[in-house]
Order: sequence, then structure tokens, then C-alpha cells
Amino acid sequence: MPWVIAVSGFHNSGKTTLCRFLAEELRNRGLTVGYLKRTHENVCSPAGTDTGNLLADGSDTALWGNDGVRTESKADDIDLRTLAGVFFPGKDVLILEGGKNLSVPRIWVGPAGENPEGVTGIIARYDRSIAGNGDTLFGGGDELALADFLENLWKKAWTGPVEIYTGEKRVPVKAFVGEFIEGAVRGMMSALKGVTGIAGDVRVYLRRDQKRPAG
Repeated sequence: MPWVIAVSGFHNSGKTTLCRFLAEELRNRGLTVGYLKRTHENVCSPAGTDTGNLLADGSDTALWGNDGVRTESKADDIDLRTLAGVFFPGKDVLILEGGKNLSVPRIWVGPAGENPEGVTGIIARYDRSIAGNGDTLFGGGDELALADFLENLWKKAWTGPVEIYTGEKRVPVKAFVGEFIEGAVRGMMSALKGVTGIAGDVRVYLRRDQKRPAG
């Protein structure tokens, strides 16, 4: 699962602009970045549409258009960990815009003295109207320093090249164990017929509960 950092603040505080800058800057530094926006609006297709009707029946759906694919899942108990693991596997960093009520590390975008009630996990503040202090308060012109701050946090949080899940739960794997598993899997795959290159991410699904077709 990627390392998650929230960018939170009140309406029109500049969250989206900061998210776009940080995403581009971190990508320029070689990190893979995902973006997730938390909204209280409805995002799934409504009843009466093809995907909406199938979604209501309990089938995960996807809408495939000329410009891309939008996946939809009707899960009342879905959480951030599940979203990150299912939709952003292999990403280094996931930037979450919004999510004031979620328990994740966050940058608060707004006036430096603002103390939002009930919001936890604030590790840095961004107020574009002031000069920062070079530590955890960043102002206008400090965007690159803020990207440095996040990159260093990501490096500290890095857990190795392998992610293992049982269902929706991630299994902790130490970095050196992950490197051993990665080497073993890539080595075995290199001997498979039809495999000409295994650069990049590799996904292996062990579907123990799936029944084998009869016949």
C-alpha cells in the first residue's frame, strides 16, 4: 500500500492547487504518485443506468470510455486502506485531498493559527500568505521545501519492495524479507514459458477460495 498523506483544509483554501504541485514534483523526483479526492457527493452511477443497476445488484462495475476507465464499487464499509491497496497498488505515495475525519498524517492548508476542531494528524501547515519557518510551517514560495519534507517522510516509511495482503488486510513484511521474496518470485518467473521480461511491478493472486470449474 502506498504511503498516504492528506492535504486538508476548508473550502477554497487552495488544497487542489497544492496537491497538483506536490504530485508533479514528487513524480519528477522518481516517485510514483496516486491522487484520491474525498468528497461527500455521490460518485457511483445512479439507478436506471447499466452500471448503476448492476452495481445495485452487488457487482463491481467499470465504465470504459474513449478517455479512460472509471471503476465503481458499492461498499458501505469501504475504508482508506482498502482503497489504497485495491486501486493504487505499487504506488509510492497517495495524496488524499480532503479526508479531515480520517486518521492519517496530513498537511493543513489555511491560516497558520487555524486550529480546526476534531482534525487530527496535522504534521505540517501550509499558509501561502506568509513566510514559513523552514520546519513544519510552509508559506508561499516554500512548495519545494514542502516536497522535500514529504519525500523524507516517505523514505522513512518505506517498507520494502513487496506488499502481501490477506483479503483487505496487509501483512507486515520487513524490507530484507521482501527483497528475498522479490528475488525468488522474479527468479521463478524468468523460467516460465512466454516470459521475456519482468521489469516493473509483478502481481500474483493466490485465490484459495475460488472453486475450480467442474469437468
